[in-house]
Amino acid sequence: MYRIGVPLPIEGVTELVDSGYVRHVRMGKGVHFDQHAVVFEPNRHVRWTYEFTEDSFPPNALDEHVEIGGLYFDVLDTEYVMNPSARTARNLSCACALESRPTSIGMRARLRVCW
Repeated sequence: MYRIGVPLPIEGVTELVDSGYVRHVRMGKGVHFDQHAVVFEPNRHVRWTYEFTEDSFPPNALDEHVEIGGLYFDVLDTEYVMNPSARTARNLSCACALESRPTSIGMRARLRVCW
């Protein structure tokens, strides 16, 4: 993702609030946003949804044609799952759900990118 211009992460601080876990994320180029845990199983599974504000993405932080939550594209959630893979090791999988919105030719897609 970083090779296509996504800023590098700087910090993610998680806190427990009345509504559950919230992670405050700061990235390069002044990008910042919150994530809310909608699934939280300690040391096993977490799924975060995103909360962006108008100033989450400063001008020129992303490619000029990319607008998160805009007319054509959105980031829905990110999910991490830890799976035992050996006696002392664990395997972490990550999946990010993206949505492309209808264009003038009516195309729409939901993607789940895994790594």
